[in-house]
Amino acid sequence: MKKLVKTTLFALVVAFVVIACAQALAGNTPIAYAEKKESPIYSYLTDDIIALYEEDVAGEAVVTNVPSARLEKLAKEHGFSLQKTKALIILSDLSRRVDQYKTFKTLAKMTDKEIFKFGKHLVDEYGKTLTEEEKQKLKQKALNALK
Repeated sequence: MKKLVKTTLFALVVAFVVIACAQALAGNTPIAYAEKKESPIYSYLTDDIIALYEEDVAGEAVVTNVPSARLEKLAKEHGFSLQKTKALIILSDLSRRVDQYKTFKTLAKMTDKEIFKFGKHLVDEYGKTLTEEEKQKLKQKALNALK
């Protein structure tokens, strides 16, 4: 598992689209608020990873500015965990930043596999905007956030 996290770390940092690599994980498990089974990879989306995305990618609050009551309502409406809800908010934001915008509602209709694939695509597009040095700095910050 550590190898999977390390080899996909850049994606995790960029928009928690390390979920693109979660297809390899066996089985889905429900998480709090989740009515549907969903990939356990969403549980890796910690407050530290969200802060890293907001500070180093978005440059603004994307998830932390959404009131918790609104997050809970979205999660319940879609039968998602809070973590998946937050991940989709981040993916929607990243899609806007790379000019391939998809709304939360559109992403919510996708299967986890489709979300992973789209997330991987977004990371590739975002990665093209970074220098090798920027990628390495972001990777190091991610390693620190995962400790």
